[in-house]
Amino acid sequence: MRRLLADLHAPGSECEAVLLEEEVVKKSLLEAFEAITLLAWESKTQLTGRKSWLDEVHLQVYCDLKNNLKKKMNWSSLAHGIMSRMPNTNGMATQDIWSSSILSEPCSN
Repeated sequence: MRRLLADLHAPGSECEAVLLEEEVVKKSLLEAFEAITLLAWESKTQLTGRKSWLDEVHLQVYCDLKNNLKKKMNWSSLAHGIMSRMPNTNGMATQDIWSSSILSEPCSN
């Protein structure tokens, strides 16, 4: 995934906009983003917090995915859809799920 994201943003690459329109590329980015989000949610603890096991490399991939998806999708709908599939929310308010999950992690462009 890291290689795909790097290729998308390669200097002089005119392919980014075209590739992001391809369903197979969008689907791959979305699946990877959701997988990381759900894994971080399921493995977070009081000590690790919302980033869970993610180190800086993983976090950069996550942020690259997030930034690419925000360009092509309705971010609010995407985030709410993922939050609705998070296990063990035990009636938590949407805002509490948001603030406790990696979805709320600020990512620079």
